[in-house]
Amino acid sequence: TNAIVAGLIVVEGIKILEKQPSKALMTYVLQFPSNGKLLQPVEPAPPNERCYVCRRSQLVLSIDTSRATLGRVVADVIKKRMSVNSPSIILGDNILYEEGDSLEPDETEIYLRNSKKSLRDLPGGGITHNSIIAVSDYEQHFECELVVCHVDGIDEEEHPDGFILEGKIPDAKAEETNGERKRKPEDEDDDDDVVVTAGPLDSERPSKKPRIDEDVANAEEPRVEIVL
Repeated sequence: TNAIVAGLIVVEGIKILEKQPSKALMTYVLQFPSNGKLLQPVEPAPPNERCYVCRRSQLVLSIDTSRATLGRVVADVIKKRMSVNSPSIILGDNILYEEGDSLEPDETEIYLRNSKKSLRDLPGGGITHNSIIAVSDYEQHFECELVVCHVDGIDEEEHPDGFILEGKIPDAKAEETNGERKRKPEDEDDDDDVVVTAGPLDSERPSKKPRIDEDVANAEEPRVEIVL
């Protein structure tokens, strides 16, 4: 049984290497035959958002690592294209870039110097071909991996941005304050407030206004009654 499972894993791995993930299958090994079969292939389950492995997205960035600076990647790729507000960029055990009000002045100065360096000249060996950097924004609950591929020349007419970003960009959630999502102006009227009081309803409360005859109230012109 172990050899059968190992063979199935290799078959599915070949599909991934051939860039055909849509053809991948999940196969059950049954203890008892069903319709004369012990193997039951099915479509794989969708990624589980609560799973740490499944929820991590991976994008591929093709760029000239000798010319592009970290600051350009932050501004044009991570903030503009990926819509990340306050990114943190980590290469291995090195934090290359970070934003936030909690940073010390010396940390801000270090990250500012890093933003002016080319990708391959960054600390930790630099960002070179097939380097994987982790991009996150804890305020937006955003996490993804960026696989950087070095490209000597990119057709600027076809790719005016000077880089190619491939993959599905994960959605960044709304910022939260003290563990709660910030309310947007359009959310203010989404829910009606209900107030519970111990007293009688307005319809049950005696009115202090004088009662008006219904016919008089509905009349278009005032009437004058003469009593003899």
